[in-house]
Amino acid sequence: MTNQAPALPSSLLDEPDGEYVPVEVPPDELLDVRFYKAGYEVRTERRWHHPDDPPTVMRSAYSPTGLYIGQPSFAAKMTKQRLIVSWHNASGTGNVANVGYELARKVWHGWSHRAICSFKVGGVIFEEDFEGADDHTPFIAHGDQPIKTLADAFQSARNFAMYVG
Repeated sequence: MTNQAPALPSSLLDEPDGEYVPVEVPPDELLDVRFYKAGYEVRTERRWHHPDDPPTVMRSAYSPTGLYIGQPSFAAKMTKQRLIVSWHNASGTGNVANVGYELARKVWHGWSHRAICSFKVGGVIFEEDFEGADDHTPFIAHGDQPIKTLADAFQSARNFAMYVG
C-alpha cells in the first residue's frame, strides 16, 4: 500500500473547450451612504460574488478619501476612543486605512486586524527586526532611534502597520 493520491480521470484535468471563460458577475450596487461628523462614511452595498448565488448586503466604513476602514463599529471606536481625525494607508498604495492620526494627543496609530500600537514624540521608531527585542518586548520598545518629530511618529506607525498587516 502506498501513500500516493489516486490518479484523477483525465476528463477532470481538461479545461472545457480548451480555454478558460471568466464568469460575469454583476457590478456592486451602492444602496445608501451615511456621513458621520467624526470624519468617515458608512456605505451599504449589494455585492455579488457569483451570478448563481444571491448577493450579499454589506455595511462598511470608509474614510473621506475612500480608504476602507472596516466595520462601522470599528470606525466608531477609532473616532470615539482614539479620536482619529486622519486616515492613511501604510504602504501609500493600498485601499485600506491602517494608520490614523489623533490630533488631541498628537499621536499616530498603526494597526491591522491583529494589533494596534500608538507612537508619539519621545518614543522610539518601530523596527520590525530590532535586535534587542524578544517575545516579551513591547512593540513601543522595538527600536533604538528616537521619535523626534510627528513625521517620525507617522513613519513608526506605518512600519508597525506593515509589520502586523
